[in-house]
Amino acid sequence: MQQRHSVDFEPLVSHEQVVNAFQKGLSLFVGRGRRMSVAQLAKASGVHHRTIEAFKGYRLGHPDWRSLDWGQMLSISAVLGADFTNEWLPIIGQGAFDLPEDEPSPGDLAAEVAEDAAALVRGINGGSANLAHIGNRLGRNARAVTAMAARAA
Repeated sequence: MQQRHSVDFEPLVSHEQVVNAFQKGLSLFVGRGRRMSVAQLAKASGVHHRTIEAFKGYRLGHPDWRSLDWGQMLSISAVLGADFTNEWLPIIGQGAFDLPEDEPSPGDLAAEVAEDAAALVRGINGGSANLAHIGNRLGRNARAVTAMAARAA
């Protein structure tokens, strides 16, 4: 049986794919006429403005290009939010959402989920139900449960 060595394996997502996707997201969200300037992002994220500019402004391999470590990338993503994160995270087949700041009481949450589940069944069985609205509420409630779990951990 032939042994495989780690040098034979390639990651599913290359470093270059991550860099390109993150740069594309930055170009959509940061700079003149965008949501935030580089200086504002630097102040909010704690990542030096020159590092952001060198990462954003040059292609991988250029002598003036600078890498961002995971902490810097996640700090930038935290500041720019889920819409920005969804510009680069889909390269791994996943998405992001902002966790709600406030959480409903467990009783209110359970009542709303039960009400939505019943409306969903009625809608699927041909009754009049706004399935898009129900789906949005179920998604919001799922995010609330995720936030509760994150805060409890």
